[in-house]
Amino acid sequence: ERRLHHVVNSNIDGMLVVSANGLVRFANPAAGRLLGRSEQALLNRTIDLPLTDRATTEAIIADAAGVLRTIEIRLADITWEDGPARLAALRDVTEQRQVEAALRSSEDRFRRVVQNLGEGVAIVDLYERFTFANAAAEQIFGVTAGQLVGRTLADFIDGDYLREIETQTQRRLRGLSTTYEVEIKRPDGARRTLMITGTPHRSADNSLIGTLGIFFDISDRKQAEAALLASESRARALAAEQHAANIQLARYYQDTLTVDR
Repeated sequence: ERRLHHVVNSNIDGMLVVSANGLVRFANPAAGRLLGRSEQALLNRTIDLPLTDRATTEAIIADAAGVLRTIEIRLADITWEDGPARLAALRDVTEQRQVEAALRSSEDRFRRVVQNLGEGVAIVDLYERFTFANAAAEQIFGVTAGQLVGRTLADFIDGDYLREIETQTQRRLRGLSTTYEVEIKRPDGARRTLMITGTPHRSADNSLIGTLGIFFDISDRKQAEAALLASESRARALAAEQHAANIQLARYYQDTLTVDR
């Protein structure tokens, strides 16, 4: 009992025992520090905390210096002095909630930036299913807003290009980032060529959960390159024909000069 008393009083979490009529019957030193009062000042008094039927809840209170703190309250039904009571474990989660709020704000800013990028940005899971896509990605794939998430790459890619995606996924499993080209078929039947840079997408515990892809529609560039190659091919063919014609003409003049002599 003495060891238990020592453990309870040394606990960094505040601990209160509240009787059925709402009076505090026990408070450890940590509870006093959190609530800005001594343990003795808490005893046999009601306390303004939401000791509801919920197992876990939160409350915002002012500490002794008047600074607002967020307190997590975990409740359990117990028996105290032969009567029903509630054990309330109090934990100061102010800094944790501040960090979470800052992280949400940072994530919101990041999403706004990504949504406004001209490049397609998307995340697919290990089954090639879209879990995130920005507006540019939806435009590139030819779908309306919100219609890319939940679909798979197989809905847009077939044949050799689908096998290329499977190969790239295996590289992602080995922790590799790569850049490659694939051809997609939009719902309207149009085919577009994309250049994709894929990097491993990991969870908070560093487990691989998919691929983060940044992609560009290079269809117009590919068409221009093909047209240039075709033009260069025609130019080479014309040059070869002209060269052959010049040789024939030179032979004709040579033969003519030989006859004249």
